[in-house]
Formats: sequence, C-alpha cells, structure tokens
Amino acid sequence: MSSQIWPLSGLIAACPRCKAALYDKGGLWECPVCLGSYSNVEGSAYRLTLDDERESEHKDSVRHMFTTMHRMLETNGLSRFSTFVNWGYVALEDRDEPQAQAVHRNSVRLLREAIGDTCVKDKDVLEIACGRGGNVSTLCMEFEPKSVVGLDLTDVNVLFCQSRNRRENVYFCIGDAEMLPIGNACCDIVLVIEAADLFPNINRFYDEVYRVLKPGGTFVFADDLPLFKFEEGERYLRGLGFDFAFLKDITENVLLSSDLAGKRRYSTLQREDGMKDAVHETIGLPGTRIYDEMREGTRQYKLARLVKP
Repeated sequence: MSSQIWPLSGLIAACPRCKAALYDKGGLWECPVCLGSYSNVEGSAYRLTLDDERESEHKDSVRHMFTTMHRMLETNGLSRFSTFVNWGYVALEDRDEPQAQAVHRNSVRLLREAIGDTCVKDKDVLEIACGRGGNVSTLCMEFEPKSVVGLDLTDVNVLFCQSRNRRENVYFCIGDAEMLPIGNACCDIVLVIEAADLFPNINRFYDEVYRVLKPGGTFVFADDLPLFKFEEGERYLRGLGFDFAFLKDITENVLLSSDLAGKRRYSTLQREDGMKDAVHETIGLPGTRIYDEMREGTRQYKLARLVKP
C-alpha cells in the first residue's frame, strides 16, 4: 500500500515509528503495521509525529520559541513578510555595498551557496526544519524541483507555510527530524539549514537523513555548531557511508550578514518575555551567546554537501 498524502511527490509518507507506508482510512492515514493513525491539523497539514515525542521538554521549548517568534511578528504586523529564519550570507567583497532589504537578500544568498552545484531540477526534495517556508519558496522559484516537502516540528510554522502555499507540488507536514515520517530511499535531496543544534540526538538525525536518501542522493547542510560537534559529526557521517562532495567554513560571511542586518531584525523581534533571548540567538543577532562564540572561534558555520553512495 502506498501513500497518496503527497500525490505529486516521489516522497513516501511513512509511520515515524516503524517506517511502513501510510494508507488512507476514511480521512485518517494509518500504519498497517503498528496501526498508528495520523490526522491533519485545522484541515490543513498533517501531523506525522508520535504522541510521546510531544512530551520531550527540549522539543517543547523549541516549539515554544518558534511560536513566540511567530507571535512577535504577528504583533508587529510583519508576519506575512517574514519567511526566512537564518543568519544569511554576505560575500566579504560586498561588505560595503548598500544593504537594502538585506534580510531576505542575504537569506536567499545563503540558500544559493548551500545548494551550490547540486542539480535540483526535477528532483524530489525534503527540507527538514522548514521554518516559515522561505527556502521552499525560493527552491521552487529558482531551481525547478519536481516536488518539495517541508517538515517542521512546530505547528504554527507548518500552518503558516500551508496557508501561503499556492503550488500543487509543494507540501508541508509536522514531523520530527529524529523520527522522520518518510519512507526509505525516496528522497533525491535532503536540505537542512540551521537546525541540527536544536536536535537532542544529532546522530539519530544523521541516521534518518541517510535512511531516506536514495543512493546517489545529496544531503545539503548549512549550520553553526560548536567545533567538537562538527568534528564528531564529520566522523559519524563518514562512518555511515557519506562522501563529502563539498565542505566550507563560511563563519565570516554569516557574521557579516548578521552585522549588516542586525538592527532591522532586532527592531522586528523586540519583546520583553522569557523567550526573547532564545529568539534573538536563533536569528543570529550581534551580542548573543552564539554570535559571540562564533566571533571567538569556539563555534563555526559550515556548508556541506554529502552524497549517499
């Protein structure tokens, strides 16, 4: 039995527990092996997570942070314009160029740098931690994929993306990066930008990416991590069997983007509550802990493209 949740995509919606393909059972999608069932949220995107995942304190804090960010943007009347949640990228030779609309321009540039020479045209793409949908939209406008499935842990992010989606070949779902609701070896490309440090078990995430990629598929990765996590991660990924086709340190470029766009982002996301600092760190504002660690050299930002043999 095959899934038709995403009818124009080659990606197979699967039970996050046992990885069996889901089938339609009167509006619910059910696993034929463990009999787990999954429904849509507010008549929109599907929640393809296990109930016990929602009891994780760390994951609940991540959901709360991004829900807080959404509310900040709604309060300021900027939600519909704010589709990217990343540091952005500025070429060092462009440091003195005018930065009109820098937040989106730099974010799009980061995605382009991450994709590099990867062939996206007519490919089935999974973006893990799709956030507010900026990468998915840009992929469709510039790279012509066959389909894109955007997955995120936070309900409000997925519902925001789904409310803006006008493309038949684009789908969004609520899911967990450590227990992907995706069948084996069905993705041409897996894209992850600035999310891995939020995953409690990063090796489990790497395992899942390897599992869902087709042979010859590409894992496109862009993130800031402590140095030891990069070192451990590279060893682990090579041990899984990945070949590193590209690896580059772009710490200076993302710090420059943060410096140039920081004031605008700070004014956009001002709010006095317990989650403000976490939100500011996530978007890479100058003066935050993560920014300072990158300046000090204990944390780096790298791009990587890895191929599954």
